[in-house]
Amino acid sequence: MGKEFILDTSAFIHGVKLKGRMITIPEVVGELKDQISLMNFELSGCRVEEAKEEYISEVRKYVEELGEFELSETDIKLLAKALELGGILVTDDYSVQNVASYIGIETSPIIRGRIREVIKWERRCSGCGRKVDSDICPFCGSKVRKKRVRE
Repeated sequence: MGKEFILDTSAFIHGVKLKGRMITIPEVVGELKDQISLMNFELSGCRVEEAKEEYISEVRKYVEELGEFELSETDIKLLAKALELGGILVTDDYSVQNVASYIGIETSPIIRGRIREVIKWERRCSGCGRKVDSDICPFCGSKVRKKRVRE
């Protein structure tokens, strides 16, 4: 059997052509808004499958470990589908690539390139510098920013 590719929205936006079985999730199809992207999806022969809850839960744990708080539900489900199938995740999203690399999912970028290393992030207040778990600092009320954790 040939390779399995799990496709992100950007694959259809850019009209990526692949040799192998192509799969995506319903949420990705829902993100396709323009005629060209929709046509690329229709012509691709890509199958649409739901991500299984057990894999979604597993991916959420990895997302939390890495501090990738900005991933969408679509991103998490796409990662879950790739984890379930063990295929190649086709995406330009660096945060998605970061989580994929961390959990051993092979990625194939489209236009932007591949990440060089896995990065862990934490939320830090831009005002007082404290590590927090919300978007606004509960101590001083300042905005919270994503900051790389240096090990």
